[in-house]
Formats: sequence, structure tokens, C-alpha cells
Amino acid sequence: MPNFENLRKQAKLILRWHRDQYYPVAAQIRSGLPRFSRMTDPDILAHSFHLSDAQELVARQQGFESWQALKTGLSTMSNHADTTSAAALRDREELLSASLCVATAEEIKQLFLAFQSAGVTFFQTLRREPWGARNFIVKDPDGNLLLFAGPAE
Repeated sequence: MPNFENLRKQAKLILRWHRDQYYPVAAQIRSGLPRFSRMTDPDILAHSFHLSDAQELVARQQGFESWQALKTGLSTMSNHADTTSAAALRDREELLSASLCVATAEEIKQLFLAFQSAGVTFFQTLRREPWGARNFIVKDPDGNLLLFAGPAE
């Protein structure tokens, strides 16, 4: 989610670029503000352009109709921000924190059995992949997923 202070600075930068006759900003203005859509770059840079115009451009680039709508929308979005914890995200997305490989198929089996007898929490028990490799995934106390992999037999 964009930071409102950064968006304010972006609007001021666009205004400064317009005042400095920086040509690349003309294309940005043309594509973002319909009233400038039929103007050439020199016409846009010669045209009167105020901070409110730059703010409107930033708002439209963020998907809002106006600067006021952007301010209201950002405050609403921040009130409903996703508070998903990192651990919940890792579980949902099955994101691995690390992967460790062993040299032989027997080693991966022995490692799995040692973890199992120690009461380790498994995210995925030992299984053979379609390509023949064997692996399992454990969840550490912090919720990190660790993949242990071995070669095909």
C-alpha cells in the first residue's frame, strides 16, 4: 500500500519537472489527465500546470478519480490492512525457509526416522517425488518450513 507522504512528494516532483520543462513528464501528464490527451509535449509543458493538477495525476495513477478520493481511500485501506502474520503466510503459501540435501536415499530415510522419534512436527512426511527423489518438510518452533531432500535410489 502506498504511503501518503510519498505520494505528496511524487506530486511535487511532477510539478517541479513540469516547471523545469522536463519532456518525459509531458507523456506522463498526457496519459494520466484526459484534458491533456490531445496536446503535444511542448504544448503540455507550455500549459499552466498547478500542484492540484499534479495531485490529480498521482491520484489517477493510483486508481482514484481525485486527490481527495485518494486521501479517503488510503485512510480506509490502512484501517483494513491485512494483519496476516508471517507464519500464517508461510503456511498458506507453503514458503520454504531453507532446504538441506543429503547424499544418499538411505540418509534421508534415517534422518526422517530420527526426526520422527524425536517428535518433530512435520509439514510433509517423507515421500517419493515423481522424479524419484525423496524429501520431507518440518516446521521449526518459529513456524519456518525446512525441506530435507535426498537423491533417487
